Amino acid sequence: MSDQEIYLDYAATSPVDPAVTAAMLECLQHEFGNPSSQHAAGRRARRLVEAARAAVAARVGAEPECLLFTSGATEANNLALQGVLRRQRSARPHLVTSRIEHKSVLDAARALEAEGVEVTYVEAEADGSVDPRRVAAAIRADTALVSIMHVNNETGVIQDVNAIGALCRERGVSFHVDAAQSAGKLPLELAGAPIDLCSLTAHKVCGPKGVGALYVAPHTVLAAQVHAASRSVACAPERRPRTRSSAWAGRTSSRIHTSRRRGLLRCATGYGTSSSQFPGCARTVRPRGARLTC
Repeated sequence: MSDQEIYLDYAATSPVDPAVTAAMLECLQHEFGNPSSQHAAGRRARRLVEAARAAVAARVGAEPECLLFTSGATEANNLALQGVLRRQRSARPHLVTSRIEHKSVLDAARALEAEGVEVTYVEAEADGSVDPRRVAAAIRADTALVSIMHVNNETGVIQDVNAIGALCRERGVSFHVDAAQSAGKLPLELAGAPIDLCSLTAHKVCGPKGVGALYVAPHTVLAAQVHAASRSVACAPERRPRTRSSAWAGRTSSRIHTSRRRGLLRCATGYGTSSSQFPGCARTVRPRGARLTC
């Protein structure tokens, strides 16, 4: 972008703040451990993840444990809609949304329709608002979820999500809010609001693209969309140059296995033989209560 160009379309995306870039570079270059790992680098990474979760939660008035990190608001919207509707026992659960939602919500709704979900699309008023009374009229006995955005990304109209959420609470219906356009710009106190699910994104508040979150209220249960298991303990040298050749990986792996056989690596049990072991992975197991020394 040239120095003469003045960028104003923050509703679409925003530049990354220099402080954010610095924090990301620190993690990318130095604290790059897997937060699921049990070694020191993994534990440091886990602390950074949890600190970030707490910072985001404080910004939107939520408890940290209620925030799930996603790749952005699009994934968060999909997780909210699919997570609620796919766990319903009703043969044809019902979803209520509006005609002016973000494309990620409308596309998710159409995909759910193809799976048998019934969807009611509430029309907007001439001023771009979604009348809570129209939403209330659309709610049925089999309605599982209502999804309405907080601020429209095209018109800037602020929807009365508190009024709509209160109507949903009265009917026992879950309420999802897409707050991608409002988070960080309008006050949000999710813990005390009649909102069960709320989608957030970073790139519209000077954060990086590809980072978002979904607020899930404590009483809300979603159908899992991704299934994964925790990783085993890994054992590898703490630091090496960034460029790692296969030859270097093979030599390092061989040294680790040799050290294990000679008893230099305590509490370590290898898998496979030298001929069947991938050279880039020296895998070990730590017995309960033992200290990993490699």
